[in-house]
Amino acid sequence: MRILGIIPARAHSQRLPGKHLMPCGGRPLIEWTIDAADRSRALSAVLISTNDKDILDQYGGKARPDKLSGPNVSSEEVVQSIIGTGSEWDAICLLQPTSPLRTADDIDHAIHMLYANYWADAVVSYSPVRDFYGLHTNGAIYLTRTEIIERGSFFGDRWLPYVMPAERSVDVDTQQDMERADSYLQTLVT
Repeated sequence: MRILGIIPARAHSQRLPGKHLMPCGGRPLIEWTIDAADRSRALSAVLISTNDKDILDQYGGKARPDKLSGPNVSSEEVVQSIIGTGSEWDAICLLQPTSPLRTADDIDHAIHMLYANYWADAVVSYSPVRDFYGLHTNGAIYLTRTEIIERGSFFGDRWLPYVMPAERSVDVDTQQDMERADSYLQTLVT
């Protein structure tokens, strides 16, 4: 199974500007996702998609055109522009850089779930929460078969949840989220 990992890093976050390059756990936030993707044994390749010149200069990747860089552009649109139609990839693994606590093992376990369940369209990461539904997407992993993405969806009709522990399900959107992730990562690094 050929799987492309895509790290979408749009510049000019509305809630926390410059967050992808902000320090978190002793290094820029985006590096945690790049490291997890690079250490994954199941990803075939990894691509950063960004309109941030500093990210391109430091880490490489594919420059995202302005028309796909606005706050109302969906991740599906960005991924579809990268893979086009008739893709060589069997699946796409979207890894948001705002999830620094996702590990290479998380990525590999999610990929194994998709591979072992041929009928599934996707595997999406969740965190256990105490609410009516019991689970909540955490934004760390969206692993989807390419033909489903070509139809405009990250979930399809038949998806599986990959449940991550609540303490590793931080999605950095605010300064408070960044501080929480930084605090947790500092305990792991020391």
